Amino acid sequence: PNYFLFTGSNTRQLTTKNINSYLSQGGTISCYYIQGNSSNGGENADNGEDLVLDILGITYNIIITYTISQGSTSYPNNIFSLFTHVLTSIEVALGYYIRFRQTSSSQSAFDTYGMKWLNFEYGVVGGTDIRFENLPTTAPSENGRVWNNNGILYIV
Repeated sequence: PNYFLFTGSNTRQLTTKNINSYLSQGGTISCYYIQGNSSNGGENADNGEDLVLDILGITYNIIITYTISQGSTSYPNNIFSLFTHVLTSIEVALGYYIRFRQTSSSQSAFDTYGMKWLNFEYGVVGGTDIRFENLPTTAPSENGRVWNNNGILYIV
C-alpha cells in the first residue's frame, strides 16, 4: 500500500493544526510505521535518526516526546508496526498540536520512515476519530501527497 514517507534534505515532520479542543478531551494517538530497508521505498535509519511523537503546547513548545522507533535498532523487513499512545493528564491540559518527527537524517532519500493509518481517537473509549479538513479533493499527480476523498485521508 501507499504511505507517507519521511524524506527530504530538511526537516522531516508532520504536524497537525491547532486541535486543542480535541486534545483537551483526552484520547489515543495511533499509527502504523515502517523503517526503510533499501528495498521498501527508503534506506534504513541510523543511530540517532529516530521517529518520534511530540505533544506540543500553544507556542509549539514540546511538552513531551515519545520515541516511536529508534534508528539504531533492528526492525522487521517490510512489516508495519503499530504505535499507540494514550494522552496523559498533562498532555490533555497543555496540548495544542501533535507532531510526528524524524530526529535526524543523512538527507536525500536516506534514513527513511514510512507511516500509514494515522489516527486520533478523542473523548471516551470508542469515541470520535479526528478528521482532516481542507485537503485537496482530487488525487494529486505527484507521489507522496495527501488528499481527501469524501472525508477519508488518502496518500498517493
